[in-house]
Amino acid sequence: MPIIDSHIDLNNGKNNDSYINYLAKKIDGKVSTPYRIDINNEYLEGRTYVYDDANNFKATAHFHQHFKDFTVDLQKSEDYDYLITCFSNHVGIFNEGNETIINIPKGFFVLKKNEVIRLHEKQGDSKMNISFHLKKEDLRDDLVQKLDTIDSFIYHTGNNLTTEFLRSVSIGIINYILPEYKEEWIRMRLNTLLLMVKNTLHEYTPNDNKSFFLDYEINAAHTIKERILNDLRQKPSLKKLATEFGINTNKLTSVYKNLYGLTIYKYYTEQRLLKVKEEIITTNKSFTEIAYEFNFTDINHFSKSVIEYFKLKPSDLRKMQK
Repeated sequence: MPIIDSHIDLNNGKNNDSYINYLAKKIDGKVSTPYRIDINNEYLEGRTYVYDDANNFKATAHFHQHFKDFTVDLQKSEDYDYLITCFSNHVGIFNEGNETIINIPKGFFVLKKNEVIRLHEKQGDSKMNISFHLKKEDLRDDLVQKLDTIDSFIYHTGNNLTTEFLRSVSIGIINYILPEYKEEWIRMRLNTLLLMVKNTLHEYTPNDNKSFFLDYEINAAHTIKERILNDLRQKPSLKKLATEFGINTNKLTSVYKNLYGLTIYKYYTEQRLLKVKEEIITTNKSFTEIAYEFNFTDINHFSKSVIEYFKLKPSDLRKMQK
């Protein structure tokens, strides 16, 4: 199964036919109409719709079921100023060789430079993914000016607009549209989604703590996570971390929780206790030794923390030892 590199096919394809043929070869599909690729191979089954619209955007809409794990690399084409990809789980963001996985089932990414994101497609998934390739002239001047002030990619977690769109466009609903109207219906929905994305981007402000995240904020969260895992003795200080990375505490808490599902302190607490459990079960260290190793105040604090999290005493966990 080849990896799809959108930056290659977009640079090569100057019209819809050449692009759709190239993409069909990449995903081992068959071009059945000027806008549709049918796929049925050992990796996936479904349809991909491709539009090079006269209204100045190129779009792909994938409706697939996955039979095996595979990866898809996406990068902005040199022919376009922005790549927007919507509704993906297991999105890999690369920074200095490290990959951070983000889920955006209701949101989207905007790529402006040469960043590469990797979609980790999972066996058993049934999903929709939509991407737009845009030029600056496709957007309002004031929106372009706003985007130009942001020196990174943009990650948006989703809002009521994208949630409502997902309800109106799903693999289940599309099956009720007659074949002769399906392509027209999808083209209409793509225009609707693009309008929603533009509207959402127009609302961006640097002080938005809940929805918009930039690359340096995501990189900061990744660095903090790695630091926690590398030293579970050291309790993280949100205030100190916010100062170190130049991000206010509310924003840092929000981005970390969106990426890893917990606040920084709760993530640290969970990881420390999971490691404590491993030490109890796999070693013969005394509980006092383990409590000291992981910087608990005393043995009572250690026991209380273990009981609160696992609903078992340390001695009960040790009985699991093989």
